[in-house]
Amino acid sequence: MEYRTEIIKILNKKGISQSRLCREMGINQPYFNKIINGKNKMNPKLAVQLELFGIGKAQTWGRLMIEEELYLQNKLHSIEEI
Repeated sequence: MEYRTEIIKILNKKGISQSRLCREMGINQPYFNKIINGKNKMNPKLAVQLELFGIGKAQTWGRLMIEEELYLQNKLHSIEEI
């Protein structure tokens, strides 16, 4: 499960746009958009902010961040070993 997809699912279910989320959370929309589009990574601070806003749990976002990083590292090392 990818955290980007899950964030979008939750926002859609709650009827909250990315722009509204960013405005109400006080975060930069282009920055958040880069996270959703995979150009930036989520960080623990954002995970906590999302939880405080009612968008999932910080622990879940943290677990998904770690899973993604481990996947990328395994993929990188698999390529290097070939």
